[in-house]
Amino acid sequence: MSAVRVLLSGGLDSAACLVWAVDSFDDVDAVGFDYGQAHRRELDSAQQIADLLSVSFRIRRIEGLRGGILDGGRMGPGAVVPGRNVTFVRAALAMAPRPSAIVLGATAEDQAVFDDCRRYRMDAWELALGVRILSPLITKTKPDVIRALGAYRSAILNASWSCYQGGLEPCGTCAACKIRDRGIAEIGP
Repeated sequence: MSAVRVLLSGGLDSAACLVWAVDSFDDVDAVGFDYGQAHRRELDSAQQIADLLSVSFRIRRIEGLRGGILDGGRMGPGAVVPGRNVTFVRAALAMAPRPSAIVLGATAEDQAVFDDCRRYRMDAWELALGVRILSPLITKTKPDVIRALGAYRSAILNASWSCYQGGLEPCGTCAACKIRDRGIAEIGP
């Protein structure tokens, strides 16, 4: 059986998916995407997280995504990049070797804003693309995600990047920073 492939953005959700996959499967790899985001900080974080968990990590360039955070949207619905997740799933599936499943870090909180983080969308992609799409965090909130990091929690909190901005420190004002900070505050670092 070929590897289970985790879509690894460098944020907490995808990091928790990688921890889950490593604990659940014998053969795991990860892929991150350079899709025109304003910075590479998240890809650097993804590499650090993959190294921490001793998982092979590759970066794939994606052309043609537009809208949302790519065009200046930073909060709520303005952050949506239409078709982003299905584009990532297709690209991950096209990489050799073909994975036995794709792991996507969609959470309960994502579903309010991001239509492509809803399970019914993933079910449709499974049928259309002929691959299992695993979403182990689909019912989880950010505090649940942080708890799911287990023994890697401290290291991943330090290595991960959830901010829509680049730079040395998170902005603290974008939607991703606010959700992350609320989750950490709820359970403590």
